[in-house]
Amino acid sequence: MSEKPVNDIVEAESSEEAIAKINETIAEIIAWTLGCQLITFLEFERQLIPKIFVLGKLFILLFLSMREEQYKKIQKNVEANYKNQGPKPRLFACFFGKLRYWRSYLFNLSNKGGYYPLDIELGLTQDSFSMLVQSYAIRLATFVTLR
Repeated sequence: MSEKPVNDIVEAESSEEAIAKINETIAEIIAWTLGCQLITFLEFERQLIPKIFVLGKLFILLFLSMREEQYKKIQKNVEANYKNQGPKPRLFACFFGKLRYWRSYLFNLSNKGGYYPLDIELGLTQDSFSMLVQSYAIRLATFVTLR
């Protein structure tokens, strides 16, 4: 059975697109599973893990897209001295891997700075790593000793 390479980065610009990709991926995993009649459990499990990680990234994209859409509905008026620059893409690393999502950027007209309201609302850091990934990295670092 030839194995299709798994794309390292998944992306979706809307919750509808994320849902479509989730449904497509689930259908692909089901079809793939039904075709695994001649492999061992070990090989099945090894091949299944990256497929489940793609699915995990897609569910995170759905969450992020849904929250951005919710922000746009609630946020009718932009703060004084700010202009909504529209959605900007961001590459983000979570437990399941890398993904790209879009979120609104508010540009400050007076000091030429700006911020991403969704990132602040969700507690996402500027370094593009989820808090879970950061906590695992810190825990791993405590086990590594320098000799």
